[in-house]
Amino acid sequence: MAKLTVSDAARVTGVSRMLLYRYIKAGRLSRTPDGLIDTAELLRAGLVLQTSDVTTPVTPLHDVTTSHVTPPISLIHAR
Repeated sequence: MAKLTVSDAARVTGVSRMLLYRYIKAGRLSRTPDGLIDTAELLRAGLVLQTSDVTTPVTPLHDVTTSHVTPPISLIHAR
């Protein structure tokens, strides 16, 4: 699983950093020796990971590859 800083863990769970520090102090949440929090630890502690809004589909305004241009028709023929 991914390892996050306390700030990043707070962002993805939607809780404050202070709450995470309280969980760590109480032994409810543990950190790696380098101070990071594994996302599995967040789930084990009962926190919910939030999804980002980046996955919202974007509709293109104009698709150039399917654009068809009809050439103008000449009504007067030169002889």
